Amino acid sequence: MKSLTNLLIGLSVLAPALATPTGLAKNCVQLQIPVTASANNTRYNSVKVESNIDLVDYVWDTSTWSHANRSSEVLPVHGTYSINAQLCIPGDGKKSDILQIATHGFGFDKRYWDPELKPEEYSYVDAALAKGYSILTYDRLGIGKSTKADGYNAVQLGLQVGILKELTILARKGKLLESSKVLGKRPEKSFSSYKPKKVVHIGHSFGSATTGGLLSLHGNLSDGAILTGFLPNNQNGKVGANAFGFEFARQHDPRRFGDRSGGYVVQASLSNIQQIFLKKGSFEVEALEYAERNKQTGTVGELFSRDAALGKPATEFKGPLQVSHHFFCDCNEIPANMLTH
Repeated sequence: MKSLTNLLIGLSVLAPALATPTGLAKNCVQLQIPVTASANNTRYNSVKVESNIDLVDYVWDTSTWSHANRSSEVLPVHGTYSINAQLCIPGDGKKSDILQIATHGFGFDKRYWDPELKPEEYSYVDAALAKGYSILTYDRLGIGKSTKADGYNAVQLGLQVGILKELTILARKGKLLESSKVLGKRPEKSFSSYKPKKVVHIGHSFGSATTGGLLSLHGNLSDGAILTGFLPNNQNGKVGANAFGFEFARQHDPRRFGDRSGGYVVQASLSNIQQIFLKKGSFEVEALEYAERNKQTGTVGELFSRDAALGKPATEFKGPLQVSHHFFCDCNEIPANMLTH
């Protein structure tokens, strides 16, 4: 099997599973789930991003100059948001009562876990189903077919954690389908009655930060977790907006991102994606091209709040935790292999 990339699963812990694709049509259902969630977000003092010119100013302001704490006040948020999701249950899986809930990272949508490109190599959903597990993937708030909320005050880590919490509660109660609008083909009966015995949370990058936040605040909801592409350490803040090559999303591509308001950003080019995610010789060019064609946005609010859950103990989480991380840093004179964990 060709080497996997960090971009589309590239996780050594998953390689054995990925070597056993299902070879069959997925037993999945597409859902639009109304999720009512609350969180304590933060109001940040920052340059507003309403154009590419504003964005350059924002990058300089946040990446170059020294500032005091930018947070000005706690901002309670509450609302009902439409979350697009895919639930897959293996037809004869002996572990189908274990549900994995996978949260994607910055710049992707739920297809990160289930790309159309070479699914036998890159689809984690296929790998999970082949091993008998059920899996729920979803577009985070502000992404893909989910609600595009305010990019400054709403789409932050806190509310993403709140939404993951509510999705988990719905799943544990066996109410995912009855709470949702089913898109496309009606599911089999097994979906309507599906209620997992255990729930395992999986994240990549910002999705791992979201998962970590869930473990810290609502750890009793998770029976186990896997964090990839994000390892909490005292150098996380060194990776600034200047490392991503952002443009203002709506100006970058009005057709694709015209529904994104102020505060939404996207990586500008194929080279920008390679720079932050991939090393020459370790990936297939078509995987990089796929990522560019299907890239997604992030928000200023997420960039500011991404480390908000760091340092908070997960006192209610009693399950196993697996971490898979490759060096990801703008090291500022600190060698990557010297980062303290």
